[in-house]
Amino acid sequence: MSRTEEMMLLAVWKLQHEAYAVSIQKLLQELTGETWSFGSIYVCLDRLTDRELVQSELGEPSAERGGRAKRIYTLTKL
Repeated sequence: MSRTEEMMLLAVWKLQHEAYAVSIQKLLQELTGETWSFGSIYVCLDRLTDRELVQSELGEPSAERGGRAKRIYTLTKL
């Protein structure tokens, strides 16, 4: 497992039910002081999903996002 994947798992764990791409990006930028692209975040989350370390589901649509739902990530129980 890479350091990036470890940091992503910790971010998902810390954010709990608010773990979606934007909140994960903000947290990782705060903690590391580095810029994280959405592409790198989604690639890593896809890898973790394939390994069944995280799972995702669509949250409720929100008015401020034009009715679009957020993809929420949670840790799986292994």
